[in-house]
Amino acid sequence: MINNDIYNLKVLYIEDESDTLDAMARFLRRRFASVTIAKDGEEGWRKFNECHPDLIITDLLMPEYSGFDLIRKIRDTGYANPIMITSALQDVDSIIKTVDLGISKYIIKPISLPDLDSDLDRIGQEIIAQQNKIFDYTIEQKKERETSIRHSISNMLKKYSGKGPRDVKVFIGSDLIEITCLEVRTVFEETLYEKGKNTALIEQNRRLYYQILKNEIEQNVSHVVEMQVKIKDIHINAAMDSDVINLVCS
Repeated sequence: MINNDIYNLKVLYIEDESDTLDAMARFLRRRFASVTIAKDGEEGWRKFNECHPDLIITDLLMPEYSGFDLIRKIRDTGYANPIMITSALQDVDSIIKTVDLGISKYIIKPISLPDLDSDLDRIGQEIIAQQNKIFDYTIEQKKERETSIRHSISNMLKKYSGKGPRDVKVFIGSDLIEITCLEVRTVFEETLYEKGKNTALIEQNRRLYYQILKNEIEQNVSHVVEMQVKIKDIHINAAMDSDVINLVCS
């Protein structure tokens, strides 16, 4: 069931067990507009830096580095939003360690979905209470504006690059608009990137590209949301072939 109040929150879910990951991802995507998944701690750290989630849900026992290490690293960035644990570990020492890291909820597997629903609603309401709600739309209004921005930005980038991204995803949060462009490399950039080379050069060129288009991007998005917005930051990842543009109310 969709809770309109918490629907616009961005969730990052990290789980290395594929069956649990798939089932939980389906559950979360019925409740939140934006759910990013990661299959281990390393990918979770990368996705955290890319998507800037409102809420994180993570397992503890994962390859590369554990949920403990990941949470500690995330907290070291100054991230103060809620983090929820889903784990089969029931020993007191593990639970105490997560309390020291400022965990909002420790959920022992197997997960009770009705209980999780209640926890998500409670924690989601706490997050919303702390947010500065600027883009206040109904679910239908939000989807309409996201679609309009996606078409506008996709067409604009295609016009100037000759190719354009394979896909553009748009998320309107309470105070932030996030535009993610996937598979963006042009033929020229593909040549530069051969065998993973020249990523720094590609990223430098793409920053210049967006700087040139900055005013037009801001004008197009401002027109759709009917208020003035400006680009806050741009994250370019040549290796992953993706760009993320974040805009805020100016």
